[in-house]
Amino acid sequence: MITPLQTTVLIDMEKINELTKGGIALPQSVRDTERLASIHGKIIAVADGAWQDQLGDRRAKVGDDIIFAKYAGLVVKDCDDKEYRLLNDTDVLAIVTNGD
Repeated sequence: MITPLQTTVLIDMEKINELTKGGIALPQSVRDTERLASIHGKIIAVADGAWQDQLGDRRAKVGDDIIFAKYAGLVVKDCDDKEYRLLNDTDVLAIVTNGD
């Protein structure tokens, strides 16, 4: 388990497709570039210090789908080799809702 500290949040990144819509397999180098350029994910852990300097109730929380800055943060792996992205709270740009 990865526990974010200070003002960071841990993100489960959106899965990158291994095939194009036409069924062509993408090379690993292209998938790696797409993974680093990803801007969408789900928050799975939040450090105690995240968003402490913001007023109001517009803080993202565990379970929120978010959009974050392109190439932001650090890609990390847990003990099971699953990849996550560790971001500063200021790299979270928006919370995605489904309009309910």
